[in-house]
Amino acid sequence: MSVCFMTAGEINMDAAREVHPLKSIGCFIKKPITSEELLRRIRAELE
Repeated sequence: MSVCFMTAGEINMDAAREVHPLKSIGCFIKKPITSEELLRRIRAELE
């Protein structure tokens, strides 16, 4: 299972992987984002 993180701030991916070591971090989505772009990113992760 992949996890997509969404945030309006910055994220340290190394720290996120330490906090969630058993999860596959599939993508990082930074807000603001349009609905169309959000759908495109999610569809890409599901392929």
